Amino acid sequence: MSSRQGISSLDFRGRANLGLAVACLLILGSFAINNLVQGRVLLGLGSLLICTAMIAIGWLIYNRRDPGLISLLVIVPAVIGFLYVSIQNQGIIGVLWCYPGILAFFIMLKERVAPLAALAMILVVVPQAWNELGSGIGLRAGATLAAVTVFTSIFMFSIMEAQERLQQLAITDSLTGLNNRVMLHDALNRALQQFLRSKTPMTLLAIDIDHFKAVNDQLGHAVGDEVLSALGELLRGRFRKVDQIFRLGGEEFLVLLNDTGGAEAAQTAEDLRALVEVQHMLDSRPVTVSIGVASLVEDGNVGYVAASIGFAHYPFNAANPRMLTWERVVALADRAAYVSKRNGGNAWTSFVATEQAGETDVILLRDLPSKVLSFGKIELFTSIEGALDVDSARPKDA
Repeated sequence: MSSRQGISSLDFRGRANLGLAVACLLILGSFAINNLVQGRVLLGLGSLLICTAMIAIGWLIYNRRDPGLISLLVIVPAVIGFLYVSIQNQGIIGVLWCYPGILAFFIMLKERVAPLAALAMILVVVPQAWNELGSGIGLRAGATLAAVTVFTSIFMFSIMEAQERLQQLAITDSLTGLNNRVMLHDALNRALQQFLRSKTPMTLLAIDIDHFKAVNDQLGHAVGDEVLSALGELLRGRFRKVDQIFRLGGEEFLVLLNDTGGAEAAQTAEDLRALVEVQHMLDSRPVTVSIGVASLVEDGNVGYVAASIGFAHYPFNAANPRMLTWERVVALADRAAYVSKRNGGNAWTSFVATEQAGETDVILLRDLPSKVLSFGKIELFTSIEGALDVDSARPKDA
């Protein structure tokens, strides 16, 4: 990752903190050198301490680490102490430094913590200004610092609220209200890491609306949008909060099922297929879906009916976890959905990727009712490449 890419991918607060660290190093660093040259050793050392802490904060932010404790436990006491000594030695000049100090607190700290840090500063520096510069300056300093704190607090709350709304818009599909593909990569990688750590089974359902192009062409895109919206609402009501639902674009949806694999995944696919079939989303024609199922399950479970899927040529094991990627599992689910569409739609097809390699890697299908298998099937291949290469042409009405 280049430095430009790293900075541009930071959020608002991260970029602001990084900019503050650079500005502090350039501006306060020069004052630290000047204070040391002028013999104001305490002020000079305080400035250097703040600069050093800001460099550490910048490094942590750039490397995606939370600098909250350093900001709260080091920077805030150091800044307040620096301002106290500065008013004592430089008078009104020290008071002037309080205003950028308050702004720095609101940039560095969370919205609910920053006002408390600013209040702590006011309670320390105002009495010091009163003692060193008189009651008139002390009162005015207190009033103006309080006003700056209130105004900055309102401004930062407005910015953060607007950013949260923008972030939500960025990750949400505007038509269905589901997650879009922006968060997909991170969600899948987290699920994969959880599987590798705890062997918790995970399943992807790739859902494709059958003959959707014909709906758009014959009934119009507005009707097509209504179908997409209705399916999105159905998916939200069907799955658990721990499951994650994405609209990838067009008529394609993806569901990440947590702690689900094997027979349960196949049953879930069949239940969803049947539920969509009876919804009557359109009066003029039935709306059905094709579903591809790809599961990550730990191999070696006893008491299950085993079907050979033969991933012997692709070692998915803990000793070589890099070989197991969600890109490959997504590709399997996607291909399985296309196999369902190619065979007429209103069906599900299951591919299962197991972590452990061997000649008889298994699909967990214990106690599946015959009704479930009547609408779905298991595709068997001698390698994962074989699954991905099968009839790769996209269905004409996809």
